[in-house]
Amino acid sequence: MPLPIFVRLSLGYLILVLLVLFIGLFSTYQLDTVKVTTSMMIKNDTMLLEVQKKLLDSLLAAERNEEKYVLLRDRALLEEYHKADQTFREQMNTAAGLSINPDLEKILATIGNLYDEYSRIFKQELEFINMKVEYKADEFKEKKEALISRLLAMLNEFKYLSREHMVDTLKAIDTQEEKAEKMLTLITLFAISFGILLSVIITRSIVKPLSSIRKKTLEISKGNLESNLQIHSPPEIATLSDAFNKMCDRLRELDNLKADFFSTMSHELRTPLTAIREGSSLLMESLGERITGRQKRMLEIISEESIRLINLVNNLLDLSKMEAGMLTYNLSDTDITLLIRQALNEAEPLLEARKINVREDISSVDVIKCDQDRLLQVIRNLISNAIKFTPTGGEITISTVRSGGHLLFSVEDQGPGIPEEYRERIFDKYQQASLPEVNLYKGTGLGLAIVKKVIEAHGGKVWVEPAEAGGSRFCFSLPC
Repeated sequence: MPLPIFVRLSLGYLILVLLVLFIGLFSTYQLDTVKVTTSMMIKNDTMLLEVQKKLLDSLLAAERNEEKYVLLRDRALLEEYHKADQTFREQMNTAAGLSINPDLEKILATIGNLYDEYSRIFKQELEFINMKVEYKADEFKEKKEALISRLLAMLNEFKYLSREHMVDTLKAIDTQEEKAEKMLTLITLFAISFGILLSVIITRSIVKPLSSIRKKTLEISKGNLESNLQIHSPPEIATLSDAFNKMCDRLRELDNLKADFFSTMSHELRTPLTAIREGSSLLMESLGERITGRQKRMLEIISEESIRLINLVNNLLDLSKMEAGMLTYNLSDTDITLLIRQALNEAEPLLEARKINVREDISSVDVIKCDQDRLLQVIRNLISNAIKFTPTGGEITISTVRSGGHLLFSVEDQGPGIPEEYRERIFDKYQQASLPEVNLYKGTGLGLAIVKKVIEAHGGKVWVEPAEAGGSRFCFSLPC
């Protein structure tokens, strides 16, 4: 009796899992060994180079500040010298704790002796300065310069040997990695060959009915929800076929429910919110001067929040329709310049209140085939975002250009910019970039998602990039 599909798959996957587990454990062991060795060696050699640089910097800082102090007698310069001196000695202690070869140890000891001699001479000179007696400053200067010259030469030699030590380390790492790689390659090739053979044997027994299910899945993705999948196959796949047909029936029901929900949402939410907004406006007008400042402010807040909720509901409905493929686009020849002018006119009160200047680089005639209302919604959204993120007294730049059969639109702000990790995700719904002053730019996270849906529905693409002068530049291109 043939094994059921479940048993076949279980046995096949069990064997594959055991193979993968073996390879994983062996690889982990090999990689951990290489990783630990590599990490220790690279860390040690990297610290050697860092120590050499810090020794050089602190030595030059000490020399610079002690020379200035001898001339100017400024206590602040002496303090800077002591700081540099302390840094130099700390780095010497750090270097002494690293794993180094005998040549480096010898050079390090020489550097320490030379620096001690340099410090001793300066302390002696410092005593003469503090006692305010005359001394042979030129002789002290010559001695210090000679020691500094030798120290610089030793530090350069230390740097050269450190790099040679790093090269030797890398060669040793490469040798160890090659051995581990050869071993892993042989084991992996065997496991892959065995896995492919096992997969072919199992797949041949079930691939045909699953191909039929795949074909039906593609039909569903195109909107065909008819439950007409008929497969004569083993019991497991026959059950799957029945469940698939039931799923199609349920999807048709949900599709109908979604259409009803859009209609109900539009009426049940937008109508009362509009009534609240209009009612608050009428109440302010009817009360006139009898209303107190606090009452007026509360009514204004009610009106503003009602408008915000109406816009939120509209955005949710639009986005839901776009995702469901239920939004109809009425395409016509449109001059995008007129849409930009309209969006700027609508934003003029906010531009004046924020004292934001608009710089335009717009072609005289940019006619494309598009849905005017939806493209206006996109432009309005991008300009609104640019105004919101640009500081008071700043500037936004709007430009259009034709290139390679496409119209490119961009709006540039002077805001904080979009971190690189958010430049793709920011166009997903409910996604917002993490900014330093996030509360100042709080939104719903729907606007850019709608922008992306509308532009892609027109056969274009939308993206964000950093502006040259700071801030962000939001762009979209449409075929024309």
